[in-house]
Amino acid sequence: MLTIQAQGFLDNRPDFFDKGRLQMEQEIKQLEQQNPQPILTIESGEIQWQNIIFKEGGFSIWMPAGTMTEETEIIETEKGKIKFKVFASHPASARFVVAYSDILNSQQLANKQNILPKFQKKIVNVTGFELSSDRSYNLGDIPGREFVLKNDAETITFRIYLVGQRLHIIGASETAKNNQIAGAVVTFLDSFKLN
Repeated sequence: MLTIQAQGFLDNRPDFFDKGRLQMEQEIKQLEQQNPQPILTIESGEIQWQNIIFKEGGFSIWMPAGTMTEETEIIETEKGKIKFKVFASHPASARFVVAYSDILNSQQLANKQNILPKFQKKIVNVTGFELSSDRSYNLGDIPGREFVLKNDAETITFRIYLVGQRLHIIGASETAKNNQIAGAVVTFLDSFKLN
């Protein structure tokens, strides 16, 4: 008769019937007393945050937890269509959006210094909101703009960047009634990091 011994068992572990029950109970108690490592999060009021890495877009960002959506948006420009991948989180009374374009063609990149102002104007026209503030907002040596749009009920803060041959858009909206997330908007916008 051939005896086969199971691989992977440690010799110092008795089986359940050989005084093992007591040792197993002691090990379980020891494991229960150990503090598990906490999950890394950013706390901002009642909003829970999660770090999301977009490999194709080449960036990461901390987004508030909420219903997440993903869609494709096509923007018509005078130099052709620009396709964007758009990701959004929808916690209560707010919306946090990050988007990146497909690689822009040589015609679209021909006049780089005008890309961001023209794209900003396109966003302002599409939303119908009033432009409240506008400034240059570079990310290191990456050209960018920050602008705020307002109407009676909502404020939307945008940052747009031209990173190589892609446009990146980060935006957060908050309603006039909900002041609890004001700090969350800045936290979200500042968390955008290129990989």
